[in-house]
Amino acid sequence: MAPMQNMVVADAQHIGFVSAGRVPLRRPDNDLRGLVPAPGWDARYDWAGWLAPTATPRDRDPARGWIASANQRIHGPQYPHFISSEWAPPYRQQRIERLLAARPLHSLDSLASIQADLLSTATQRLLPFLRQAHSVHPLAPAAQHALEGFEGTMAAERAAPLIFMAWVRQLTWGLFADDLGEALFMEQMARRSFREALEGVLDRNDTSWCDDLGSPAVETCAEQVDAAFTRALDELQTAQGDDVSQWRWGQAHQARLEHRPFSSVPWLARWFELRSPVGGDAFTVNASRVSLRPDAGSGELYLGDHGAGLRALYDLGARKRSRFIHSSGQSGIVFSADYRNLNERWSRVEYLPLWGDGRPGRILELEPR
Repeated sequence: MAPMQNMVVADAQHIGFVSAGRVPLRRPDNDLRGLVPAPGWDARYDWAGWLAPTATPRDRDPARGWIASANQRIHGPQYPHFISSEWAPPYRQQRIERLLAARPLHSLDSLASIQADLLSTATQRLLPFLRQAHSVHPLAPAAQHALEGFEGTMAAERAAPLIFMAWVRQLTWGLFADDLGEALFMEQMARRSFREALEGVLDRNDTSWCDDLGSPAVETCAEQVDAAFTRALDELQTAQGDDVSQWRWGQAHQARLEHRPFSSVPWLARWFELRSPVGGDAFTVNASRVSLRPDAGSGELYLGDHGAGLRALYDLGARKRSRFIHSSGQSGIVFSADYRNLNERWSRVEYLPLWGDGRPGRILELEPR
């Protein structure tokens, strides 16, 4: 049994989307829906067969002229079958749709700019709370000044994304660590961002979550927002100094191409591991998921732990115009000049021709000893 895959396909005349794979049919009284292990002795959790292959979500030649897929929910509310309850938040897919709909005809260059897009619309629900944060920290005025005009573009060379993300991390800790327990919270931070939960608590002004169980007082959500801002400034002052104008998101948020096993050996990691400062977050089209848990080896925060290993633009009418890039290099041999020769281009969202001119650049000869 293979897991389901969302497959987007195209040729010179048609475009399509199909969700391929075997989907178990769950009974209406199955209240676990695959989220946790089910008691095997209870028949209501037995699968009731398989969804017919032609009944999975699909799309073919939509009138809008394009298909966007970013791990979001792939069916509407009227779809009769249960597929999953764990989907990516819709921010990336909605941003892609807006950019695609912004012009009647796209080129490879305009599609490349979409792949490079760094606007995180997910920030826009939380930014109003951060802008209202109060702190007696000496760097608070400079930090609020750095946030002026920031609408969620997670650019590597700016301070505002770093301030925002540090505040989000500290606030997430302040709201949920005491309720979940520190050990469970730290374990979950490696797997999920808590972003939707954080948004919900602040939108509802839910004091049951905002109250710190470790203190006799009853903290409000506004107090937690303020305290998280102060802790974030302490953290960033220690990490990047006293001059807020010199803080950089890309200094902390580096795409880390981990080598297994040598990334866990500090003196070998600098040879085998690839790093590059990048923008973005988990919710930008140019996705670069942010680790909110300190790195197990170095203790660093905000390293990028997931992103686009391959980017490609295909022109199906003129294949030689197609472009690609991948994140590391053309060789797996660490001392080869090609071990990391594509990494900088990848971090800048640049491309290479998918088809070359046919002339060999170099010849590698393997000779037995």
